[in-house]
Amino acid sequence: MRRLFLPGLFLLFLVLASPVAGAAEGIPVAAIYAMTGRGASSNLRHLQGVQLAVDQINAAGGLLGRPIELIPLDNESTAVGAAMAAKEAVKKKVAAILGSSWSAHSLAIAPIAQAAKIPMISNYSSNPKLTLIGDYIFRMCYIDTFQAAVMARFARENLQLKKISILYEAGNDYSTDLANYFEKEFRRRGGEVVTKRSYLKDSLDYAAELGEIRQAKAEAIFLPGYEKEPGLIINQSYKMGMNLPVLGTDSWGDKVPKYVGGAIKEAYEVQAWNPEIPDPENQKFIREYQKKFGDKEEILAGVALAYDATLLLADAIRRAHSLSPRLIRDALARTENFVGISGRIRFDKNRNPIKPAVINRYLNSDQYHYYMTINP
Repeated sequence: MRRLFLPGLFLLFLVLASPVAGAAEGIPVAAIYAMTGRGASSNLRHLQGVQLAVDQINAAGGLLGRPIELIPLDNESTAVGAAMAAKEAVKKKVAAILGSSWSAHSLAIAPIAQAAKIPMISNYSSNPKLTLIGDYIFRMCYIDTFQAAVMARFARENLQLKKISILYEAGNDYSTDLANYFEKEFRRRGGEVVTKRSYLKDSLDYAAELGEIRQAKAEAIFLPGYEKEPGLIINQSYKMGMNLPVLGTDSWGDKVPKYVGGAIKEAYEVQAWNPEIPDPENQKFIREYQKKFGDKEEILAGVALAYDATLLLADAIRRAHSLSPRLIRDALARTENFVGISGRIRFDKNRNPIKPAVINRYLNSDQYHYYMTINP
């Protein structure tokens, strides 16, 4: 498998791969993330979330008298690379696999982990099909059906909206599925979807779609897209004199305001976590992450979920009193009351977490802030 060739990243890999000096034989745990390619900019920070948790666990004495030996493997930002990394993890006889972040990568890893009967926990893959691959596959983030239902509930109960328009990206399964899930739940709760239209990726003109929305007298727009297009749509709606609230999903990221070109008048997005959550353990995590990695940029949800995934794995190993992958899997499945920085977690029958969701709000600002938590 190809290793990292950029000097800085190569040094990071060596540091992460180094076992605790002078310790007992380590417990091998693979962490499969994008360390090269277009996913590296975000995924390397997710890997740092794993590393922080491993360091804390080892500093506290490890697990069952042994330190965790973290084995970072590069999926090279491709599904093929993810499958190769999973096969390498199997060869190394790891006790568990952490990662990947992107659903396409995790979907390539999961069949290999399942066939080898190695428990796998993805921190940030929301495709509902992932955990259906087998009973060794878990995730820390909610699935798309859940976040769509949360936003529909928020729109009806908290914002008291009755009429909504939906704009989604054609040919994008994530965007299309969220549009459909949201529509179903919003209607179930008594709301009306007055228009539902798709747009093409990299479109620059949304006047026709926005004109329909205005004519239909929608009270808000649901935009389950990726950063660029939602930002451009919001920008054009303002230019057309429309000031409707906009509802988004966890794909929005932090660059939407860049494409809006300034402040967003009113918008809400679903996320798994927010650094502003006023919980002592949450704030402790932020301080220790920034101290260890010198990273002063905003910490996004994927990092926190990678940290939680690692702590959950450690908790399962302690409860299993064993390094048997089967017993670790069973302990993970029995999780009922694990408290991570992203909330209290238990799993449903398909090993998807039942946990809180966060609503972030933009209000006449180019930055979002924590607004509220919605419990399942």
